[in-house]
Amino acid sequence: MTAPCCPSGSHGPLPPDDQDLKGWWEKKADVDCYFSGKKEDPKMIILGFADVFGAMSGRHRRVCDELAEAIPGSLVCLPDLFHGDPVCQDFAGYQWPKLWLQLSIFRIVYRIRYYHNWEKLGPKIQALANTFGERSALFCFGFCFGGYLAVKASSTGLFRGVVGFHPSLIVGRLQCSPHSQGGADLANAARCPHLMLPASNDDAAVKPGGEFMNLVTATYPSSRSVCYENMVHGWMTRAVDDPVIPQPAGVETVRESHASAVKLAADFFVDLAKSQE
Repeated sequence: MTAPCCPSGSHGPLPPDDQDLKGWWEKKADVDCYFSGKKEDPKMIILGFADVFGAMSGRHRRVCDELAEAIPGSLVCLPDLFHGDPVCQDFAGYQWPKLWLQLSIFRIVYRIRYYHNWEKLGPKIQALANTFGERSALFCFGFCFGGYLAVKASSTGLFRGVVGFHPSLIVGRLQCSPHSQGGADLANAARCPHLMLPASNDDAAVKPGGEFMNLVTATYPSSRSVCYENMVHGWMTRAVDDPVIPQPAGVETVRESHASAVKLAADFFVDLAKSQE
């Protein structure tokens, strides 16, 4: 486990992948955001939510570039909701990373529960979404912790569709009342279709036939889950060079699965936008 919201055997943090990125940084609703895609009059706006290591870590910005390229005319926005102070530090370069993580578990749980919780992040997401107005279709996606944020944000009615890359719904259990929710509660509160893309060691609830997926699909039939059984949690943003948990499937397989997941997400957003015109 790399953080309390990650299942056992998950990838740890990855240094920033920032070579030849295509986007730009801009402040929106008092939040620094990484943007990629069509700046003027986009036909679709997609918000992305980072995992506990923050928007600057790993391949978060790379995925934004890839989604923007896969959906011509779209604008992808990755807000730094942690304001440069993510839930969990990049401990991969420490001399004893696993020991540091074990000693920091309670601190990380505290930050999820009281410091970077929905009560504080939810209004930021809503304010950011409101700045775009109603001219463009609004969607969102997230990774791990950010996957929870995307699912929870679906209950606001602001978004037309949600994608979760190896989502961690256990974050809902770590929230303070009244936002402490399990997967079934989150599913029942959803107000749009969901695409879940879990890894082999992710919660069964978000896999095909799982409780969360069954409940969401009953209300929104276009929802579905595709499980990447050859991947482990965190592969989209943190696999390949992980010094703590090497990817058993190999670098090329990670790249293929990564490209496949981006395409599934892009197709899901495009199909929803067309069906809701």
